[in-house]
Amino acid sequence: MKGTFKEITLADVVQLLVMNRKTGRLSLYSDHRRAVIDFHQGTIVRASSGELEGEQAFYDPFCWDSGGFEFDPEAEIETEQKLGKNWQKMLFEAVRRAGEWEELRKRVGTVRSIPRLVGHIEPSLYNPDSSERRLFVSIDGQRSIGELARLIGAGLRETLLALANLAESGVVAVERNPVTDHLERLLSSYIGNQARAFIEREERRLGNELELASRRELLEVCRNAERFARDHISRAESKDLHDELARYVNSLFRRSEE
Repeated sequence: MKGTFKEITLADVVQLLVMNRKTGRLSLYSDHRRAVIDFHQGTIVRASSGELEGEQAFYDPFCWDSGGFEFDPEAEIETEQKLGKNWQKMLFEAVRRAGEWEELRKRVGTVRSIPRLVGHIEPSLYNPDSSERRLFVSIDGQRSIGELARLIGAGLRETLLALANLAESGVVAVERNPVTDHLERLLSSYIGNQARAFIEREERRLGNELELASRRELLEVCRNAERFARDHISRAESKDLHDELARYVNSLFRRSEE
């Protein structure tokens, strides 16, 4: 069994495996991120996500913007129960956090949004062990929220909560749509104001989630841009445009994987 979170929610997948008393490993992925949830006869026995283990690892993928899953019933599973809560409570908490994530995303941005410092607060004012302090000293105006989360060793939810606090304090501003903005700037240099019409068309095609698109989806945007541009520029120029867009897209995911 496999699919994407556009087709079925993670909550539905977990409930399906539990209710049918399945044994196996649920592997989850989203760009550079990976997580696993192990089931034994419908019981959730283990979860890991990046550096996270246990309940926090179980909750983490529910806050991903996009991704997919694959269930392997042949995987070797440890049968010892390592998660304390029953599955209904864990799933309820996961869904609650997912809703909280949506609200944070509206306030702060997506994993590809780029925060930058705008205030003049000394980092010493924050507890040295706090997420705010670790995030504050790591913001350089180039790293995305997703990259910062990995750098400070925190889950996305914890990172967004810390970033929201910094933003509300006037210390940080967030470039909310770097992917869309950059693609439009590149396109504009070739086809002028027609670039906005193309970006709007692609956003509609991807369900207004261009910022959350996978590498494959963004490379498809590059191919579509080349075809669209042929109505306005030469074939050779449209090929140059495609190559420049593709380099940018690949650089996004190369940074994410480092």
